[in-house]
Amino acid sequence: MRPGVTPHHISPLLPFHHGVTDYDVGGFSGVSRDGKFLWLVRGPVIEVLDSTSRRRLAAWAFGVTIKDTHSYITCVKEYCYGNSPKLLVGVCNAQQTSMLGVLDLQSSRLSKVIEIPHKINSVEVVTNVGGDFIPMWALNDQLRLFDGIIAVGTISGIVYLIDMCMDENIHSDEVMPSKLQYITPRSRDTADRRRQAIAKRNHLCLVLDEESHGNLFKYRRCDGTELKSFNPSDVIVTCLKYIPQIGTLVIGFSFGSYQLWKLNVPVLEYSSRVEEDSGSVLHVAYQEPENDPKNFCYLWIIRGCDTEDEETISSAALYQLAYNKKTWYSNYGAFYEELTSVSLRFDLEMTANLFNGASNTTVSSRAITGYTLEDPNYKPPAKLQEEESFEESVHGPDLSRCLFVWESTESSQKTYQMAVFDMNRWYHAQMPATLRGVGGNLATCSYLSIHSLDEAVGNSAHDELLAVHILTNSLSKFINTSPLPPEQHFYPASLAFDALLIMESGLIKCQFLGTQRQVLASMEKIGPSVLLNCKEQYNLCILMGLLPRPLDVSSHNPTTAQMREQLLTMALEYNMLPFLNRCIQDWSPGAVRLNAYAIDNQNQYSRRENLRIAGINEEEGEDLFSVLVTICDAMNLKLNKSDIVSCHRVGKKGIQNNNRTVILRTTRDFKAKIFANKKGLHVKEGNSSNRVSSQVIVTAHSSFVNSDNGVHVNSVKEGNSSNRVSSQVIVTAHSSFVNSDNGENSIDTSVQNTKSESVKSNSCDSVKVLALNVCDLKSKLKSPELEVLCNNYDILCFSESKLDQYDVINIKHFKSLPPLNRKNAKRKSGGIIVFVRDYLFENVEVLNSSNENVLWFILDNNVFDYATLFGAVYIPPESSNYSNIDIFDVLERDIIKYTAETRCKVCLLGDFNAHTGTKTDFTEINDYVLNSVQLEDVINSVNLETLGIDVSRNSLDLSVNNYGNRLLQLCQNIELLIVNGRLGKDKGIGAFNL
Repeated sequence: MRPGVTPHHISPLLPFHHGVTDYDVGGFSGVSRDGKFLWLVRGPVIEVLDSTSRRRLAAWAFGVTIKDTHSYITCVKEYCYGNSPKLLVGVCNAQQTSMLGVLDLQSSRLSKVIEIPHKINSVEVVTNVGGDFIPMWALNDQLRLFDGIIAVGTISGIVYLIDMCMDENIHSDEVMPSKLQYITPRSRDTADRRRQAIAKRNHLCLVLDEESHGNLFKYRRCDGTELKSFNPSDVIVTCLKYIPQIGTLVIGFSFGSYQLWKLNVPVLEYSSRVEEDSGSVLHVAYQEPENDPKNFCYLWIIRGCDTEDEETISSAALYQLAYNKKTWYSNYGAFYEELTSVSLRFDLEMTANLFNGASNTTVSSRAITGYTLEDPNYKPPAKLQEEESFEESVHGPDLSRCLFVWESTESSQKTYQMAVFDMNRWYHAQMPATLRGVGGNLATCSYLSIHSLDEAVGNSAHDELLAVHILTNSLSKFINTSPLPPEQHFYPASLAFDALLIMESGLIKCQFLGTQRQVLASMEKIGPSVLLNCKEQYNLCILMGLLPRPLDVSSHNPTTAQMREQLLTMALEYNMLPFLNRCIQDWSPGAVRLNAYAIDNQNQYSRRENLRIAGINEEEGEDLFSVLVTICDAMNLKLNKSDIVSCHRVGKKGIQNNNRTVILRTTRDFKAKIFANKKGLHVKEGNSSNRVSSQVIVTAHSSFVNSDNGVHVNSVKEGNSSNRVSSQVIVTAHSSFVNSDNGENSIDTSVQNTKSESVKSNSCDSVKVLALNVCDLKSKLKSPELEVLCNNYDILCFSESKLDQYDVINIKHFKSLPPLNRKNAKRKSGGIIVFVRDYLFENVEVLNSSNENVLWFILDNNVFDYATLFGAVYIPPESSNYSNIDIFDVLERDIIKYTAETRCKVCLLGDFNAHTGTKTDFTEINDYVLNSVQLEDVINSVNLETLGIDVSRNSLDLSVNNYGNRLLQLCQNIELLIVNGRLGKDKGIGAFNL
């Protein structure tokens, strides 16, 4: 089956909030032009419902006030006058007469009721204005005196043009209905007669072709020649359609013929021939092609039986109307005049299988609806621009598409079809007379798209499909960004739209994506597995114009890799980012992210054999190899030239008192030897011109985290020489890390320290951070164990401090940062407070915290050789009233903001109440995926094993909650690593947090 035949999305049956009384007589429905409301009819009851909320807007039961139990509604038509929506309702009863009622939807009452002398069967709006607003080229002088003209068709074949007198306050009801007062086209005192009728609270009425009515109904040609006579009781006006573009009222009869009446005379312009065994004219639709140089327009005449009792097959016939003149009018648009010919151009049988007529087994079919897909909000231009004509600037409303819906019966099984006919594409296909075979189930007709409603109707159990409405504002073409889009993308099968199905007890909403969008959506739904055996998908994309068609199809035999590459490229061109993300996620152990840090990670990975050496005096014409030999000798290492890949200084040359850093690229083995022997770093005094400065700092140029939750630096006693090596060899950890503890716990995080002037006098070689959920700090400070514990750390992060603005907490040798206390709480709860050693306090900058769940502060680069952003976190449990998973979004936004401003490293610690189990928290990208989507220069991952970090993360708690999933996503997005179960004393354990 061709993609797009069935709906992409089908809602369940949405029941009406107010049901209609179940009568045995009649049952039909309709939708307003803009789709905002609909009406349901069952017997004498009409109920108007909002199409969105499905709540009742108005309702009326005919016959109740006059106690007539035989009343039933035969026809309904939308009628807008001013800003008040109304419905015209035709009602019959046991008598020979009938009524035309005007139901006001705002008041839910009948504003007018007119008695019709014959049984009414159809109603149509000719105009809802009067006086000077009626175009003189469309209606004659008599009709222009009317204010609101309604055409009414009856069971005896008579058509009335009724003046609704909307400019007069004539109120009537079922008890006292208004009467009709007749005039003829020959009447000359129409204005006086109208005043007399209004005085009697009656309405003027013009009878079309009154000479055809008598003892027999005479069906005539425009020249008066009688084609056939009928018994009046056998003739029914089954359909009325007024077309303003040609000023013509189309009258459809129960014997299958139709007439065209030009209302500016009025005169009969055309009568179709009488055909035996032809179904009734049920619907009429009007279409115009775009930019036709000839004055052609088209009528669809849909014939069939509107009941299920007869075994007839409905059909739709397209007739071409040729005119001599086409004139453009301001505030109106195009108007065709002087009809010259009417000819049949296309015929469509409404069967279950349109494209395979040879195997057609349809027993009967019933046309449900047929109408032009027209923008209800279109308004013609009021005036021309200077030096411009309507022909050059205005094309009028788009009337090129038409909708058909029918029900077919095959072997007692019902099927439902919907078709969209595109007039412009039919022109492009050389205007074929019948529907041609399109060559298989996957091929597409260029001008007619067929859709199946079986699955949607099946959602309503035993309900009948009453009406179908397409929301015209949802119609959209498939967009292809290439300079020359394939022809298939202009077919009606490529259209996306939303459809509303009105059933007997509720609504069903359907979404159709069109052929190309459906292929892409199906591919995205299946996911990466569609690329495993991708030949079928590849051929389908070529057939639908999503991939370029090869010049020689017979010799085209691409490899699987080539097909995958083209499909992935196509996915990238059509912004299928979720599909590409799933490909990367499924084809790699971890998840993926695309952000500004990825390029930095790639560079870091390329530097894994690099060392940075700072503090070497820079001289003109220096020999860096000799200097490096001296440094290696101090570590009892022998350096050969073969061990050096490259060696050079970086930075801007020539700045006074600035010795540029030396970058040494060596082998991985020799780099490991340097770090293994860094304790023995000594340099004796010498008189070499290439002197070593008083402080030499050797730094790893790659990213890693030490397995002991930090990097500890061993000191070496300083010598007395002016040309001495520094007492410190510093190895920098570049990776960020995060703790996911969810209980009262502590984290011993030691971070290496290059002492600045502000901390030079202190003897500690690392900064140790404690994170602890204290659950009321004031009470815990009374415990001596906490005091002893705090003395071992430099930074204390307490969550659930349960303090307020009046509490003052002092800890010896520590200073407090401004605390975050929970506001507007009935009792003390939550809260975060951080204490910093006195000697570190001036190196701490407190940042603005966007909520009370995280306290941000930075240790500047005087403490480390880079700034470090710390976030002390407390997130309430999921069951708490203060719980909000959006807190993780705030954390992510803050981290991105602060790291972009300061280029700092990140450490999150605290109580997240997140259960992460052993799920992956990092990104590792498969090279094949990177090459396939051509993102190898943008995405890269850190090889954790080369950094001494276990890829797997242990945890005795295997449960995962919503917070845990969100924390893992945060880690993957911001490149954080969870410490628990991976580093330090908890490595390989992942103990419970108590």
